Amino acid sequence: MSNPVCVNPVSPTAQAEARISDLLRARFYLAVLSILMIVTAGCASVPTNYPRTASAAFSEHQTTVFGQKLAADAAQHPGESGFAIIR
Repeated sequence: MSNPVCVNPVSPTAQAEARISDLLRARFYLAVLSILMIVTAGCASVPTNYPRTASAAFSEHQTTVFGQKLAADAAQHPGESGFAIIR
């Protein structure tokens, strides 16, 4: 009794065509993704010539209602703030 020989039912030409088809499909998807990213980035730009309003910060933040309410919590954890007030 002889062992059956495994033969690849797909010809080398068909395999090469499938590989080329896969590469073309990948390039197509990459091109579409690139175009979508460029369009999205172009739409995400912010205009810089809009009318701006003046803003101001409190010079003494401890005198505000919010500053007074947080003063007790800040005193319990000195130096452990997640942000620093720049003066």
